[in-house]
Amino acid sequence: SFGFRGEALASVAASARVTCTTQPKDLNAEGGKIIIAGGHTELLIAQQASTHGTSIYIKDLFFNTPARLKFIKSKVSEKSALKKMIYSFVLCHPEVTFTIKWDEKEKEIFKAVTKENASERIAQVFFGRKAETQNLIFSEETYDNYRVKVYFTKETYTTPQYRHHYLFANKRFFQDKSLHSALLRNLDVFWRFGESGHYVVQIETPPEEIDVNVHPNKIQVKFLRSDVVYSLLVTSLKNGIKTVASLQPANDSGFESTPSFFSRADN
Repeated sequence: SFGFRGEALASVAASARVTCTTQPKDLNAEGGKIIIAGGHTELLIAQQASTHGTSIYIKDLFFNTPARLKFIKSKVSEKSALKKMIYSFVLCHPEVTFTIKWDEKEKEIFKAVTKENASERIAQVFFGRKAETQNLIFSEETYDNYRVKVYFTKETYTTPQYRHHYLFANKRFFQDKSLHSALLRNLDVFWRFGESGHYVVQIETPPEEIDVNVHPNKIQVKFLRSDVVYSLLVTSLKNGIKTVASLQPANDSGFESTPSFFSRADN
C-alpha cells in the first residue's frame, strides 16, 4: 500500500547483499538460488527445496552506494530527512508505541494513545516530552465523505529544521505546494513573513478518489475532488483562527497589529 514496486528491489540489490531462494508449488520441479552483492551476481544455481515459496534475505544495507553517495548532503540534512519520514509514521499511527534513539542521545518514547487522544501524540512530536495539548489549535470540517483535520500552533520558528509540517491523505504522508501555501497565507495573522509554526493536516477521502502513483517518489498524490479538499482546509483554518480570537480577553485580540501602507487617513 506504500508503493513498493519491482525496481525498488533492484535498487536494494545494488546497495546491499541479497540472497534469494525460490521453489515452485510443485516440489518435484526445480527452484533456484541467487546471491547478489552490490549489484554483481556472485552465485546463480538451480536447487530444490522441501517447501514452496520465495525467501529474500538482505544484509549490509548501503555498504555499496554507487549513485546515491555523490548526492548525500550534510549529516544535519540527512538526519532531518530521516526524522521527517519516521515522525510521519509516529503522527499518523497514534495507536502504536514507537521508540526512537538518535546517535547516543536518550530514547524518544511515544506511548500508544487512543484515536480520541491523538492530539497528545501530536503535541509530543511538536513540543517534546513535556507536551501540553492546550498549545495546539484544532479544527475540522467534513463534506460528502471528505474530512479535513487541522492542528497548528501560534508560535513560529525561524529555522526550517525545527518546523514540523505534515500533510496526510488517508494516513499517507505527502507534499503539496498549493496546500502548504494556503496554510501560510491563512495563518499569517500568527506567523510573520519568513517564519512559520507547526502544523499537521489529516485528510480523509474515499480510497477510490485518490491517486498515489502520480510520481515515483510516492510523496505526491492527486485528489479527484481537489477543490473540496482545498475548501475544507481553508474553512478549517478560518474556524481555528476564530476559535483563538474568541478565547482572547477583550483587551487582547491575540493578533499582532501591523501598520498598513494603505490607510483611509488624510495622509
